[in-house]
Amino acid sequence: VFEQKLQALDLITLPQMLTQQPQLPHCDALVLVEFNELSPLYKQALEGQTSQLHHYSQQTQPERRQIQPCATPEQEMVLAAEWAHQSWQAAPDSRIGILLPDMQGQRQALQRQLCRAFGIPLSRADQLPINFSGGTPLASVPPVSDAIALLGLVQGDIDVAELCLLLQSRYYAADAESLAVPVIRRLYRRARAVISAGQWRYMARDLPLGVALLSLHSHRELKQKHRLAHWMTLLQRSLTELGWPGAGPLDSEEFQQIDQFYTALEGLSELDAMSGVVDFSTALTLLRQSLTGHLYQRQTPSTSIQVLGLLEAAGLVFDKVWLVGMSGTQWPAAPSPNPFIPVQLQRQLEMPHADARREREFAQRLMQQFESCTGEIRASYVAQEGGIELRPSALLQHFESLSAVPESTTPELWQRQPPRTLQRLGAEVKAPAVDAD
Repeated sequence: VFEQKLQALDLITLPQMLTQQPQLPHCDALVLVEFNELSPLYKQALEGQTSQLHHYSQQTQPERRQIQPCATPEQEMVLAAEWAHQSWQAAPDSRIGILLPDMQGQRQALQRQLCRAFGIPLSRADQLPINFSGGTPLASVPPVSDAIALLGLVQGDIDVAELCLLLQSRYYAADAESLAVPVIRRLYRRARAVISAGQWRYMARDLPLGVALLSLHSHRELKQKHRLAHWMTLLQRSLTELGWPGAGPLDSEEFQQIDQFYTALEGLSELDAMSGVVDFSTALTLLRQSLTGHLYQRQTPSTSIQVLGLLEAAGLVFDKVWLVGMSGTQWPAAPSPNPFIPVQLQRQLEMPHADARREREFAQRLMQQFESCTGEIRASYVAQEGGIELRPSALLQHFESLSAVPESTTPELWQRQPPRTLQRLGAEVKAPAVDAD
């Protein structure tokens, strides 16, 4: 769709410009709008297309700039989630952004607090009027993780705790509870953390899953070496015989996850030329690694609230934005020069993450872009970590500082209980007798 829109508007991307540069006409002037920075390759290519290269950026300022100190990382997520919910209730059609410096590490904590603020169970987080960017590793989504676990029962050692969880999964032709429960009890009575695939086949011989594993164990092809393209066919066939993805109906998200699993499975066969012939264990390991590196992003309709990484949000327009993790120790980010290139050369060429000066300049340009693209901006930071007081980022000195919100020590469920009248009992009051029978 993106490529079709480009063709309809007679536009090209920067990578396409490099390949089509000889055919492109020379321009008298080129204007770059809201470009934070250009790599040397793109900069040289653009300079070769024009005699004048201009940079343009908006100079507007938000109506309100505030910074909120927080007692703990958890409170920071709670306040951001409650702010998003209140902003959405006040103006459902407004464009609201929550920007995270560590999308992978902070996403789950924020999602949990957003579910609480919107009154939606965590198991139904897909019902939130929120779009999360980035995605999660495909190997960690339930249907796919259970598929890998099922294939792991064919050969090798099996983790008993994971096996007991798998026996309760709905993503395979689950065994009747009356049959599975006695087997689980026998597993726990053995008091072993790991059992072999052969031991499990014997223990599960009366279960439909055990029958399927015995059938797969008799397949000679699974004990031989093959190219990855053939292994992908065998693994798909094995999952079908094991009853994956189950007999129950799949919701929209599960269908998307399974569809991406099959796509990743087909893509792994492209490694044939490098991997050669491998055995079952190696094929399964390569599949697991591929799925871990493959990010799953749920297809969602356009929503008012966007949760994005800092770089992803650059150039986007919002009515309100909340910046998470804006302490002086986190923003600007600490330099992380490439260990395989001399540091002096990286500084000389102004390579990304080369030194603190460059990180500060980059963060400053990014912050100016955030401020010019939103009507209201609020930042937050954790004011104390490990007994050490933290300060907000020096780039936010012009923000209005809000008062700290005291952290509640009362569990949330207790706070929700209605007030009750307590009865004071004297020493003469005795507990009622209980019939031993």
